[in-house]
Amino acid sequence: MPLDGAAASPVFMTAKITCAGAADQFVRIGAASATDGGWAPLTGSLTVPSCPLSGLIVYFEGPPAGVNEYIDDTTASFIHARGHRMPRRACAEICTGGSPVA
Repeated sequence: MPLDGAAASPVFMTAKITCAGAADQFVRIGAASATDGGWAPLTGSLTVPSCPLSGLIVYFEGPPAGVNEYIDDTTASFIHARGHRMPRRACAEICTGGSPVA
């Protein structure tokens, strides 16, 4: 994750989790120190709460205004609580209560 406009800055991956009838939760998933000298990996994990989930947004934040951060090659894996990888459709149905994600 290189920067354009600053030599270095911390960057973060954050999730906004919305459970029906509850206040939004903001969860830090990962952090890295980005520089203008090359790509830096930013990794993390997120445990989705067992609630009636009405929204889940993952976003990147960190550098101050006027500094560009470049993101490339993102991957998300859905892992069942028992440690097994889940097909995207299966997870979407479990996580959204039956509404498949295309």
